[in-house]
Amino acid sequence: MRVFSFFILLSITLISGASDEKQIRFLHFITEDGLSNNTVNCIFQDSKGFIWFGTYGGINRYDGYQFKTFSLSKDSNSICSNKIVSLCEDRDGNLWIGSNDNGVSVYNPARGTFTNYSANIKGQPSLKHNTVTKIICDTKGNIWIATAGGGVSKYQNETKDYITYFPNDNNYSVPSRHVSGITEDNFGNIWLTHERNMLSKLDTTGKVTLFKAEYKGEPMFTSYFKELIVFNNILWIGTEDNGLFAFDILSEKFILPSDNPKLWSFGKSTVKQMQIDENNKMWIVNDGQGLSILDLDDYSYRKHLFDFCIEESLSTNALLSLLIDKNRNIWIGTNQGGINLYRHNSERFSIIKQNVNQGLKHPSVLCIVEDPDNNIWMGTDGGGLCKLSSETGEFIYYLHSDTPGSISGNNVIDLLIDSKNDLWAGTFGKGLNLLKNNSKSFKVYTPDENNPKSISHNNVWAIFEDSQYNIWVGTLGGGLNLFDRNSETFINYYPEQNDPAAIIHEQVSVIFEDSRKNLWIGTYGGLEIFHRDTKTFEHFLADNRTGSIPDNIINCIFEDSKNRLWICTDGGLSQFNYDSRKFKTVVFENGLINNSLQSVEEDSAGNLWISTRRGIMRYSPGKEKVLAFDQISGLPGSEFNGNSSLKGSDGRIFFGSTQGLCSFHPEEFTFDTSFPSVTLTTFKIHNQEIIPGAKYNNQIILPSSITYSESVELSYKDNVFTIEFSALEFSAPSKILYRYRLEGFDEKWIVTDASHRSATYTNLPGGDYTFLLSSTNSSGNWNPKPVTLSILIDPPFWKTLWFRILITLIILLIIYVIYRTEREQYRHKIKERALSNEKEMVRQRNEELRSEIASSTMLLAQKNEMLQKVVQNVEELRASEQYSSKLDETLKLLTGEIDRDNYWEQFQFNFDRVYMNLLGRLKETYPELTRSNLKLCAYLRLNLSSKEIASLLNITLSGVDKARNRLRKRIGLEPHEDLYDFLLNF
Repeated sequence: MRVFSFFILLSITLISGASDEKQIRFLHFITEDGLSNNTVNCIFQDSKGFIWFGTYGGINRYDGYQFKTFSLSKDSNSICSNKIVSLCEDRDGNLWIGSNDNGVSVYNPARGTFTNYSANIKGQPSLKHNTVTKIICDTKGNIWIATAGGGVSKYQNETKDYITYFPNDNNYSVPSRHVSGITEDNFGNIWLTHERNMLSKLDTTGKVTLFKAEYKGEPMFTSYFKELIVFNNILWIGTEDNGLFAFDILSEKFILPSDNPKLWSFGKSTVKQMQIDENNKMWIVNDGQGLSILDLDDYSYRKHLFDFCIEESLSTNALLSLLIDKNRNIWIGTNQGGINLYRHNSERFSIIKQNVNQGLKHPSVLCIVEDPDNNIWMGTDGGGLCKLSSETGEFIYYLHSDTPGSISGNNVIDLLIDSKNDLWAGTFGKGLNLLKNNSKSFKVYTPDENNPKSISHNNVWAIFEDSQYNIWVGTLGGGLNLFDRNSETFINYYPEQNDPAAIIHEQVSVIFEDSRKNLWIGTYGGLEIFHRDTKTFEHFLADNRTGSIPDNIINCIFEDSKNRLWICTDGGLSQFNYDSRKFKTVVFENGLINNSLQSVEEDSAGNLWISTRRGIMRYSPGKEKVLAFDQISGLPGSEFNGNSSLKGSDGRIFFGSTQGLCSFHPEEFTFDTSFPSVTLTTFKIHNQEIIPGAKYNNQIILPSSITYSESVELSYKDNVFTIEFSALEFSAPSKILYRYRLEGFDEKWIVTDASHRSATYTNLPGGDYTFLLSSTNSSGNWNPKPVTLSILIDPPFWKTLWFRILITLIILLIIYVIYRTEREQYRHKIKERALSNEKEMVRQRNEELRSEIASSTMLLAQKNEMLQKVVQNVEELRASEQYSSKLDETLKLLTGEIDRDNYWEQFQFNFDRVYMNLLGRLKETYPELTRSNLKLCAYLRLNLSSKEIASLLNITLSGVDKARNRLRKRIGLEPHEDLYDFLLNF
């Protein structure tokens, strides 16, 4: 009976079609954002934290910032198909990818390689059919692959082969070859769905049990079972066209509907996928009927559909796939509508936007107040005044019309509920409005030229009631006004050029009284205190001096629970010091998300919540810590309006923005204490991405993907590299900050934001480095455990230790050689100097000998010439018989004297000493040379004239020529060769 009533309740809640009044908000991703195809059939998160999408354009990996696509190509290392329908990850981190037309691919993310399995491929384990419907990885490490026509195959990781369960197989038989769904229960049993309402169980022994969805012998439905999920021993079954069914695993029975035929008309939908979150809520995506959320505790039911008028609704009702990631974000894949992302904690902010029926008449909320009945009043920039009833939740509008008593204008700038519960409304260009308590008509105050006690200007920008119940009115152009309740007249305070104690600016933006009864006036020209006793103004201006306010445009003045006074300006946040009369300013460089601060409220913990032109931030004054929120965090927009905030009686904080009213309970905020997985995504050298296993400059830089690498070794030529990284945080990735440091190079951490997720280093010297990287979480806390990557840069050979040692040895050797050489040269110079001196002495001696030889030779020649003349004269006298005998004797003596050559031996000795044994060498080389030939050689070497030679040889001049010719023939000279040159070079 429990099971029966359970199903009735389930059916009623699911089929009622009840729609939740609060539509959740989605982010959308389509092909323009980098997705390869807008039809997303499956979604999976791997062990690293990446989100994978199977589409009709391949698979896409998402890191929170960008998509990386893997699609079918002609490359041998390519995925098997672009039509991807299922994804899972095995124990080794490999991604199994099922296609509906070409089998299975296994992607190794470390190596970046694909291994493909198709039906009936010889030489490898194969499937029975190429149309894959579902892949799961069981707790034992086996991979189960369901197909539409080939049964189910189990890939055994240990043996690396397939076992296929197929109809009519004696050992491994299943009831149908078509398997549409598959899952594993807590007992290790495998459950399969088939066509014709069939459900089968494969237990741990391999036994197959068949169950049919029948009621009183009739099929409960005729469509396919599509999807399976187990929760608390209930097997939930999604069907095609017949909604959701349940099967009790323990009793092994379907949970049946009642006999009431009305129940059979409910729940006609195609359930594509289900997942259960941590709050026991089942998220169900339907093809054509949007998103359903079933609370498994009380079976209440919510439904979310595409709404053309709501930008953040589902992009379509044709939903195909679903994933709840590790951070509780919900990913939904659609048919031709891309991806829808529901971010965890994105609904911390409640938003009231412009809506024709129930909502704002204009999106920009300029002011907010709460009355004693807890109704919220909002002034808008063109949509009049709006009251949100605390009892009914209905909106009541006050718009300007021609009807008497209506509000004077629809641009409501400021509101005040005074001590009498009267409502004051300031407008742009239409004066001041008063709606008395329980009244339905407005009284309007406008300037009157004829009445100096009328309000000074129609632009009413600020309204305030002080501790003395005075109503102060600030105008944009007419200065400050004090309202007299009794006379209903105004006292005007306007800038006076010659009065330094007058108000400084005619545009008054905010009025505030602190706990010390100081009346502060904020203007667009500075900040002032109005001294009511002297009716004078004390000015505080931005003048770039230490202790001044950062900007003269004042947007809000606020006093916190510790009586600290805070000033919101367009240049930052300032705290006033009453003792020094100076300001301490916090600006963007100190952590604020934007220096144009609009309004501030304080929560119960003492944190300041500040609206800006770029979102909202929570500032903790004691800790000097800022936490920022923007549209990604769930805000309606980034730009908020000045002095437009409220802390309600229930602790809820309201801020008015240009895109609606934002409210939240600060105490309900939960902040992440965990940290996202930070991973390295890309490694580049000289701006070229390095592919795992590919060669770069003839070497493999990355054997594995940089995501899975612990170290990288580079040559000195590759020392310009870039490391890209990402924190796998998907709810607010733009808010993540990163810091990195290269140990051995960077002295301190380098902080960067989500738009600059890379680190580049150039011209690093060779050495060992460690790259450290960490990020913040969405709460702004830094992860104390950084990711590390060891980087070794090989220095050029001329900077290596062995080369330096070699160079040192070479230098020492060169120094030694130079030393030895110089030493030898010195010794050689000493020897040369001694030898030179000796040679000089020899030369001088040879010169002396040459002179002696030349002189003696010349003297001999002269003597012979003289004797020849004497002989000639004697022969002439010999003709006389008178002296004949005596002259013959004298002539004989003279001739003997001429012919005597005993001097030759001495001459030859001296000549060879001087001319390096020339005559001896000639005699040795040419043995046939006679003494006369040698004499001629000697005289020729001495460069004597022919006449002198003729005299010395006692021959005629013609005889000298003949002697030369005979000498030339004996030594074998050619006609063109000179005899003197021969002797000179011999």
